[in-house]
Amino acid sequence: MFLYLTTLSLQRFISENIPILLDGTPDEERFLVTEAWKHLNFFLCKIYILNGLQDDLYNVYSSVKTSKKLWNALEKKYKIEDARMKKFIMAKFLDYKMIESKTVVTQVQELQVIIHDLLAEGLIMNDAFQVVVIIEKLPPLWKDFRNHLKHKRKEITVEDHMVRLRIEEDKKAAEKRSHGLLTIGVLRRTRRRIKQIWLNLRRDGRSLCNAFRMQLGWKREWWIDSGASCHVCANKEIFTSYTPAPADNKLFMANSATAKVEGTGKVHLKMTSGKVVT
Repeated sequence: MFLYLTTLSLQRFISENIPILLDGTPDEERFLVTEAWKHLNFFLCKIYILNGLQDDLYNVYSSVKTSKKLWNALEKKYKIEDARMKKFIMAKFLDYKMIESKTVVTQVQELQVIIHDLLAEGLIMNDAFQVVVIIEKLPPLWKDFRNHLKHKRKEITVEDHMVRLRIEEDKKAAEKRSHGLLTIGVLRRTRRRIKQIWLNLRRDGRSLCNAFRMQLGWKREWWIDSGASCHVCANKEIFTSYTPAPADNKLFMANSATAKVEGTGKVHLKMTSGKVVT
């Protein structure tokens, strides 16, 4: 609005009062100067300012007499709001924490938006300070990389720092994929081993099945074999020892799903041959 009034050569009316003419000024000249000032102030400058307001604010400020009073009222109101906004952005900047579930580069970009808002509010932040802030706000799993960056003596720009973060994030992603393939290989070997153990147990199949049904008191109903383990017991009462599991204990199933672990313990199965399987 100030720029607009300047292009119309009306900006002086937001700071000037009605001109005071020298004694002895002819009445005709006094009348012309006063009327010209009132016209420019009341009917041009003031109307342009009011026209720039939202509709609901027009009625609030339309009764103000002069452009100067109108401008001062608006400036007082919105300077207070600007101060509140500055405090809000500062709090948002100080409270910002990076998390593991989102990419670091994405979160750095979010932080840069907040920093840009602070710069727009007139706060001064050079590149060195911004880089230090980004380093300090890296998530916990980046601890080693954060310590590495802290020992670097050469100052770098925010853009160069972003390149470093992208390279490190790509490296971590590659390591995670490699670790995932290794884990899959281990799981496959484990499942093959469990399968072999189960085949060995089936040699005494009928006796083992009868022992399970008699000892565990299972009903004649279907059970889903998840492939997670061959150590399954449906009756809590026949455990010789039992410890409830923590609430966050979960079992990784063969179908890549998880199931809550209720507890762990021992069950003694007496075979028809007289042997006891624990």
